[in-house]
Amino acid sequence: MLPDYQKFGYGIESASLLLKFGFQNLKAHKIVGMCNSENLGSSRIMQKVGMCREEFSEKNCFGMGNGLTNIFFSILDKEYFYNK
Repeated sequence: MLPDYQKFGYGIESASLLLKFGFQNLKAHKIVGMCNSENLGSSRIMQKVGMCREEFSEKNCFGMGNGLTNIFFSILDKEYFYNK
């Protein structure tokens, strides 16, 4: 998200709508999100919408040899509907 539009709640609103669509319309059982470990904003958003940190993964991103660490988050349908 462009810096001028950060910290207005748009990220949380977007993530919430994606979860709602995934669980209510697509009838998903589990939704998974991923971000770079240095991206604290994305990590916070996923936690605020009820997702739980699942695992870390060391990956060679796009063959550049930078070895970025990814963090995975997930939420199950029963967790989503329980919190509603």
